[in-house]
Amino acid sequence: MNLTLSQKRNLLKGIFSISSIQQDAKFSLLQQTLGDDNSDESQETRIYCLAALPDAESKKQAWNKIQNRDSQKLSQKEMQ
Repeated sequence: MNLTLSQKRNLLKGIFSISSIQQDAKFSLLQQTLGDDNSDESQETRIYCLAALPDAESKKQAWNKIQNRDSQKLSQKEMQ
């Protein structure tokens, strides 16, 4: 089955919200799927996945990425 990149991103978002999947496996899959893609959609997916993790520190990091506009140079879409 061939999935589009958009479909893969949506699957990643779902996978990151499943608590029974090891965090290392999630990040490995994220890296395999998105690699060095720095498009707005991929950056949005990375932040979403980070925020979907069940611990407060991950949510804090995601929030910092959204709020820290100067150092991260987030796109307009990421700031929405």
